Amino acid sequence: FKATVSDPNQISQVLRIIFTSAEFNAPANKLVKIKTPLEFATSFVRVLEGESTGRRLQDHIANMGLSLYENPWPTGWSDEGADWMASGLLIERIKAVESMLRVNKVESLKTDLLTYFSANGVTTADAIVDFLLTHLLGEYPALARQQAIAFLIGGNGFSLTDSDANTRLRHLLEIITSYPQYQYQ
Repeated sequence: FKATVSDPNQISQVLRIIFTSAEFNAPANKLVKIKTPLEFATSFVRVLEGESTGRRLQDHIANMGLSLYENPWPTGWSDEGADWMASGLLIERIKAVESMLRVNKVESLKTDLLTYFSANGVTTADAIVDFLLTHLLGEYPALARQQAIAFLIGGNGFSLTDSDANTRLRHLLEIITSYPQYQYQ
C-alpha cells in the first residue's frame, strides 16, 4: 500500500496484489465462510440473473435472522457462521428459495428458468445439473451430481419442452441450494 501511495491507480494495484496472492487463493481458504442471509439471497438472485423489487427479498433476509439496517449493535452484523446456521435458519433459507421461485407470485424472482438455461446453452439434464452445481456450489461430490440428475430425469427423462420442466427445475434449485456446500462462500 505504501509503495504505491502516489500512484493514481493505487487501490487497483493493492487489490491486484491481494487477489493474486498465494494466501488469498490457498485451497484452505475456499468455501470456508458461511454466507450471511444477505449473501445467501443475493448470490441466488445473481446466479440466476433474476430481477426483484427487493421488498420480499428483504423479508426473506429478515426471516433468516438479519434485519437490514436494524442491527442493535454498532459493530454490524456477525460474519461468524455459527450465528447463521441453526436448524430453523436453514429451513428459512430453503423457504426463501422456494418462495423466490414460486410461479405467479407477485414478488417472486423474475426469472424464466427455461429461457435462462436455453440462453446459457444448457438444455440436457446432464448439462443443466453440471451448470447449476458449478455455478451454485463450485466444487461438489459426485454423489450430489448423481442425485440431482436422478431427480431431474425422474422416471420419464427430461426435456426443456416437457410440460412440467419449469416445476422440476424449480425443485432442483431448491434441492441444490439446501446442500451444505451452497451455504459456504
